[in-house]
Amino acid sequence: MHLQFLFLIVLAVAAAVFSVLTAIVVVIRKTIDRNRAKTQARLYQIYAARWSELPVTDLPPLPADSKPSSLFQQYESLIEPTKRSLGSMVATRRRAHREALQQVLVDFAQDISDDSSRRLVYLF
Repeated sequence: MHLQFLFLIVLAVAAAVFSVLTAIVVVIRKTIDRNRAKTQARLYQIYAARWSELPVTDLPPLPADSKPSSLFQQYESLIEPTKRSLGSMVATRRRAHREALQQVLVDFAQDISDDSSRRLVYLF
């Protein structure tokens, strides 16, 4: 009889410990997710402000006999600072920045047309 009672107490304590640990893990996970969402929103705002000018930035005119790759080189010069900064980041941080940048470009793609859309395709 005492052994059964002791077993039930141990089982109840184990269940309580498991419940408390599960609650702690849930709270930690929610905090991490909330911080990640805040970071993504902040990065989105930064990249939206920075990249909103790129599709409409005036580029120097190309000579008539220039190759099509010259245009892409001009586009590349627009995005080079961002590529350089992304290249210097650690992988986890770079992933967060790339996700925010992709979201900015997707949102821009819905609002841009004509010549700016061709430039946006290259920026993707």
